[in-house]
Amino acid sequence: MGNKSKGQKSGYKKRAGKKRSWIVDIPIWCCIYFIVIGLVLGYVFINVTWRERVLIEQSEAIPVTATYDSHIVRTSARSGSVSEVEVRFDDYEKCYIPGACVWEENETALKTLQSGEKVQLLLHPNSGDIWEMKREDNTILSFSDARQRMRTDNIGLTVLGGIVGYLIAITGAVSLILQWREHRKEKQQGQRR
Repeated sequence: MGNKSKGQKSGYKKRAGKKRSWIVDIPIWCCIYFIVIGLVLGYVFINVTWRERVLIEQSEAIPVTATYDSHIVRTSARSGSVSEVEVRFDDYEKCYIPGACVWEENETALKTLQSGEKVQLLLHPNSGDIWEMKREDNTILSFSDARQRMRTDNIGLTVLGGIVGYLIAITGAVSLILQWREHRKEKQQGQRR
């Protein structure tokens, strides 16, 4: 009996002295939570965000002719950069130009618009954002410029958010797998004794 307790103690010391990875110590409920939240975040950033602001061809845009009334430039409190421009019309609902599509030249062109002036718009079919705005004498926002700027703007946010989300899910899954393996190994060692 004394030998058995010594063996048990030495076995315990071996396991206690063995260095465990932090990922194995995550509680199982947290692992499941990480998997679910990570998959949701990854899906939202990769699929929903991309679809909402997906790059479209000019033929897919919705053409609208409207009477310009006014516009409001909204800026980010932290950076001071333009976050969006709200454009109001007399005979159409208000629309928005995404901040990524606003730069000095087209902001200046917007200021020259007079209330009551007719403008031709191309709207994104999913978001309803203005991707092109023209008046008789000039282009305020060209479709090709908007498309290029939205591509650049989307890639960073979408990829970063998607990667973070899926990494959280992978961390939870790896932790569950390692815990399951460790549990199985301990069960097999218990059966051998």
